[in-house]
Amino acid sequence: MENTAALIRDTFFIGSSYLIIAFAVALIMVFVFRVRILGKFWMALLIAVVGAVAGGVMNTVLYPVIKTLSNLNGGKINIFPPLFCALFCVWLFSILSRNNHKS
Repeated sequence: MENTAALIRDTFFIGSSYLIIAFAVALIMVFVFRVRILGKFWMALLIAVVGAVAGGVMNTVLYPVIKTLSNLNGGKINIFPPLFCALFCVWLFSILSRNNHKS
């Protein structure tokens, strides 16, 4: 029973961390850097969530390479892959939507 509770607690912590990272990325990209995105903030948030989750998967696959960067919550979460992937996804979507918008 304790293992199940710990697993649920860790899952909620990781999920909420990815959502916070995605929210921060969307805010920074749209309101600070003024990146023009089709759908504005809400699309940037959606793309950032997808990017954060993809970064989390990348963390799982490439864990031996990037485990030295993992130090949050006793090493249970690595914030760098979801952060970088969320930024990359919003940036890429911004470029793609800008190119399609000019046509």
